[in-house]
Amino acid sequence: MRTAAGLLFATLLITAMGKAQSSPANAQRRALLIANSTYRHLPALRTPKANVLSFAESLSRIPFKVTTAFDLPQAGMIRTIQQFMDTVQPGDFVLAYFSGYGYQTDELNYLLPVGFDSKSDLSPGAKAFSVRNLQSELERHRVGSAMLVFDASRQCVGLPEGLAGVLPANNTYTLFSAAPNHAVPDPPDGGVNAFTMALIHAVGKPGSTPARVEVEVQAEVSRGTDGKQAPFAVQPPTQSLSYVNPPVVSGANTAAIVRQADSLCMANDFTGALPLFLQAAEAGDAL
Repeated sequence: MRTAAGLLFATLLITAMGKAQSSPANAQRRALLIANSTYRHLPALRTPKANVLSFAESLSRIPFKVTTAFDLPQAGMIRTIQQFMDTVQPGDFVLAYFSGYGYQTDELNYLLPVGFDSKSDLSPGAKAFSVRNLQSELERHRVGSAMLVFDASRQCVGLPEGLAGVLPANNTYTLFSAAPNHAVPDPPDGGVNAFTMALIHAVGKPGSTPARVEVEVQAEVSRGTDGKQAPFAVQPPTQSLSYVNPPVVSGANTAAIVRQADSLCMANDFTGALPLFLQAAEAGDAL
C-alpha cells in the first residue's frame, strides 16, 4: 500500500513538472557562482569561498559554462550579473548560486555585497541586489529554464532572521539553504557547508534534474542535521532538464529501487524514500 501511494505521489510530482518543448539544440548550460566573504560592516565569512570553489569544480565536469566571482561590492555585483546575463541566449539553462549574507524586508529578498551597511539610510535596493531583479533579468533574456540557489540564510546581529519565502516564477526553480525566516550556522572550520555539499552530490548524479536536485538536497540536509536544517524549495511547472545523462534502468533494477524505497517507507523514512520513488517512476518501468 505504501509503495503504491509513494509511486502515485512521485508520478503526480513528475507530471506537475510539465513536459514543455525541448530547448533549442544549441542551448547551453551556464552557471554564475558568487561568493561574498570579506564584509566590511558585517562579520567576515570563510565558507562562501569554499562553497563556490567546490561547486564550480563539480559543475565544470558536467559540463557547465561556469563563471565565478568573489567579494563583490554593490557596483561589482550589478556589473557581474549583467555581464553574465549578456552571454545568455534564449533557451539556455541558467544556474545562479550566491553564498554570503542575505537580507529580507517587506517580503523581498536581497543578496548583500561586501560593502553592505545595515545602518546606512540608503534604500535596500540601492545597497543590495534584489532577487526579484535577478528573476526579471532571466525573464528578459528568455532563458529556457533556470535554477536560483541561495546559501544566504546566516545569522548576523542587525540582520533579519533568514530570508522570506517566494512565490513560483516562470520556468524557475528556487532553492534556499533554510526554511523561511530561519538561519543556519556555517561549519566551524570554514569548509563547504552541508547545504552546498548536498547540492554538489545531487547535481552530479546521472539523470539529475532541477526538481530532483531540490528533493534530494532537502532529504540529505535534513538527514545530516537530524531535521534541524530544512532547505526551502519552489518548483514551477516547467520543462524537464537533465544535468547529467540518465543511466539505462532495467526492469530488474527498477524493481530493486522500489523495494529499497518501500523499506524506507516501512521505517517511516519518507524523505529518504521519495528520491528513490522519483528515480523508479522516471525510468518508466515501475509505472
